[in-house]
This record gives sequence, C-alpha cells and structure tokens, in this order.
Amino acid sequence: MPAAYAAQRSDVAHHHSTSATAKQAHGPILATTDLALMGSAIVDKSVSQSASLMTKVLVAPVRASRKSYTHPVSKPAKHRASFTSHKVKKFHPTAVLPLGDRIAVRAKMYLGDPYAWGGTSPNGFDCSGFTQYVFAQYGISLPHSAAGQTNDGAYVSEAHLKPGDLVFFSTYTSGISHVGIYIGNDQFISAAGSQIKIDSLSESYWANSYVTARQIG
Repeated sequence: MPAAYAAQRSDVAHHHSTSATAKQAHGPILATTDLALMGSAIVDKSVSQSASLMTKVLVAPVRASRKSYTHPVSKPAKHRASFTSHKVKKFHPTAVLPLGDRIAVRAKMYLGDPYAWGGTSPNGFDCSGFTQYVFAQYGISLPHSAAGQTNDGAYVSEAHLKPGDLVFFSTYTSGISHVGIYIGNDQFISAAGSQIKIDSLSESYWANSYVTARQIG
C-alpha cells in the first residue's frame, strides 16, 4: 500500500473518532440544555396561565359590578296614555246646590245690569221685575209687584234668612215698596239706584227700611 494512501485513511479514521468523541461529550450538555429550555417554557407557560387566571379573577367582578349598575331605563307604559284620552265632563257646581243657593248664584249673574222703571229683562230691571225674572229661571212665577210678592211663600224671620229668600222694604212710601234677594252673609241683591247691586242689611238705610221676608219654593 503506498504511504500516501495509508496516511489519508489514518486521517479519516481520526476524524470519525474525534466526531464520535465530540458527540459523546456534547450529548449530555445538549440534553441538559434542552431540558432547561423545556423547563423554562413550562414555567413561562405556567406563569402565563396563572397571570391569565388572575386577570380573569380580578376582571370578572368588575365586569359583573358594571352589569349590576347599568340597568336600562324602563320606558313609560303605553297604557298610561289612556288616562288622558277620556273626555272630561264639565262640572256645574250649581247643579248640586239647594234651590235657594242656586237662585242667589243666578241673581249675581246680573250685577251691574241697568235699572229701568217697569223693566223685566237684563236690558233694564226694576226691583220686582228683577226678582220675577230670576225666579222664573227656576219655574217659579211671581207677580210684577213688590207688595204682591209678599203674598207668596212662607214668612221667615230676619234671624233665619237663607240664600234665595225675598226681603222686603218700605222706602219711599209707608207700605212695601222695594224687594230684593238675600244671598247670605247679611247681604242682598236688588235693582236699586241705577243698577243691579249688592247691599248689606246692616246698613242704616236698609236696616231702618226692613219690613219682612218670604221663603219661596
């Protein structure tokens, strides 16, 4: 065998021997390194999972608390509109009052209307024409005369007067010459002077002229 060829084979054999030795030497080191890296990965994964779990634990109550304070505002029920859909009936207070009170209320509707001798309408009233007109609104017929109206109804004393009673006076003559309608609180309404007005029975003129009263109806 030539010397050059033998030397070449010797080098090849030495190379393989060196490589095997190196593999044997580095084997445990590489295995240890792989295990270390694997362990690190497991630790990192465990830490990551723990962190994720911790985040869920901390965030979940916050989300739950947010839900508990974010209730939607309830809308008004549609049926509530039905309360305003009905027509409101007009209330007439005089419909439930006694007849005398209704007469008094009606009489005050003509306050300020003019006085007219012999008048029996809102265009002009005299005293008996005014009382005749007001009572006629309730189906009660009275004569057009102050003296004549004393013959209707029942006597009532001044202390027991009620709204709607007729009050009579002697003013410019010795007999009955004036009539009015008592409206309560010591007051009466009549056609006196220039118009329909309210006076007090306590005023000296009327107190001195007062004669009697009648309850009609």
